[in-house]
Amino acid sequence: MKRKSLFLTSGILLLSLMLYASHPEREQKILPQTHPVLPFSVEVYQNIQGELPTATNSLFAGSGVCQQCHARQVDAAGKSVSIVNDWRSTMMANAARDPFWRAKVSHEGLVNPDHKAELENVCTRCHTPTGNENAHYDGQALYSIADMETDPLALDGVQCTVCHQIPETPRSEPRGKRTETPVERSIAEIHWTRRC
Repeated sequence: MKRKSLFLTSGILLLSLMLYASHPEREQKILPQTHPVLPFSVEVYQNIQGELPTATNSLFAGSGVCQQCHARQVDAAGKSVSIVNDWRSTMMANAARDPFWRAKVSHEGLVNPDHKAELENVCTRCHTPTGNENAHYDGQALYSIADMETDPLALDGVQCTVCHQIPETPRSEPRGKRTETPVERSIAEIHWTRRC
């Protein structure tokens, strides 16, 4: 008896699925091509993330400036190989948005209220280097989470110009050699002198 009931239920379910799938009025959606690593398309991810910032501050340009050229990179088959699209899904791009990091910084501020400003300043050095480094360059003593929230370049996380900058004047040194960026000097200082 159980076998007949299971067979009948399975048959009805299969028939229902077949009728649903073959219904002529059912809208057939054409999904965008999926990204080779992401479980969904680049277009879907960009809609989730929003537009990349194209603003600049005293030291850095937003990743949207880099995207203007690098988003058009394709391979011989015409598929996107844009480093910007790949970067958007990384921990580096989302360093300022990381909910675990934000919760930890918030917790540390609650546990150590007398040191909250200094804690936020240290943590934002790595998670929002464009905002932190630029604020110090412009003479600001400390950089906070509140400052980060209003700074689109800081919310861009560890973005392109943190490590890759195009100099205003052509370089005289041979290709491959380059000058340290301000953030690289700052990161070296953190890791070798004051460990965070």
